Amino acid sequence: TIRAIDRGLAERIDREMGQTIAAFWGDYERFLAGGFGFCALHGDALASVAYAAAVGGGEANIDVFTAEAYRRRGLAALVCAAFVDHC
Repeated sequence: TIRAIDRGLAERIDREMGQTIAAFWGDYERFLAGGFGFCALHGDALASVAYAAAVGGGEANIDVFTAEAYRRRGLAALVCAAFVDHC
């Protein structure tokens, strides 16, 4: 399932996938106010993520990560497509 990243997912992505959404944005509230992203879930497991590490001047810097167990299945392409479509 592809889902938009909300606060709970952002916290899980940082904790479980070793990402730095809160660090890039200062905190999760700032990410939710100015950033966006999408993740692929396999059941409840986080499989892949694409999120804005920074947004400004009409551009977004994308950060993409796929958990090792889910690589080479096209999941990064799916979350990136959702990210681009949102843009």
